[in-house]
Amino acid sequence: MTADPLRDVRDALAELAPADPGIRSAVTLRRDSAFLSLLSASDPTAWAIVHSTGSTWFSLVVDGHYTRDVIDVDLTDREMREHLAALVDIALAHLHGGSRLIRRAGRHRLAVAVDGAELLLFAPLDRMLARFSPLRARRVRARLSRAADGLLADRRLPPIEDSWMIVHPETWELLVDLDALQAGLAGSSTWRRTTEGGRIRRELAGEALLLADALAELGLVDVAVGLSDLAAQIDRY
Repeated sequence: MTADPLRDVRDALAELAPADPGIRSAVTLRRDSAFLSLLSASDPTAWAIVHSTGSTWFSLVVDGHYTRDVIDVDLTDREMREHLAALVDIALAHLHGGSRLIRRAGRHRLAVAVDGAELLLFAPLDRMLARFSPLRARRVRARLSRAADGLLADRRLPPIEDSWMIVHPETWELLVDLDALQAGLAGSSTWRRTTEGGRIRRELAGEALLLADALAELGLVDVAVGLSDLAAQIDRY
C-alpha cells in the first residue's frame, strides 16, 4: 500500500467498476471512505455499495441492507485489490439476480451464488443479536426499534424509476450518499450506548446536515427539511 491507501482503494474501485450497460456505477471519495455504488438499470430497487476506509476494513451492502465485511491488517496492494474484487463479484452476482433470502437458526441471510458457491450476507441487526441471549436480544431489538422509529420515514428521495435524478450526475451522487447514510443508520454499532456508538451517531448527523444543504441547493427542499429533522433526532438519541 502507498502512503495514501484511501486513494489506492478509490483507484482500484474505478478499475473494478463494470463496463455493463445494465448496471450504472459511480466511484466517490468521501472523508474516510471510498465507495463504488452500483445500480441495476432494469430494477432500480436493486443496488449495491462496496466501500472501504483504505485499510483493514472492506464492506459490501446491498438493498435490504444485507452486508458482508472483510477485516484484514497489514495488507499489500495485491491483497487489498483481491478483497475489493471479491466484494464486487458478489455485488454483481446479486444485481444479476443470483441471490435468494434464506433463514437459518431463526435469522435471515441473503445467499448469493458466485462461481458455483453460495456466499452469505447478513442483516446488521441479526448479526449483533446473534451474540445475545434470547431474552436480551428481544429487549435490545425493542429498544433499537423505538430509537429508529420514524427516523427513515419519508426521508428517501423520490423513487428512482420515476425520477430524473438517476441521469443527473450530481443528484445521483446525492442518492448514493443518502443510501450510504441509511446503511449507516442500519449498522449494528450505531445505536449502542458506547463511545463508539456516540461517534458514529455524530458523524451520521453531520452527514445528514451536509446532504440537506446539498439537496436544498437543488430545490429538493422537502427532503432537505426531512434530513435536517433526521439529524436532530439522531443527536437527541
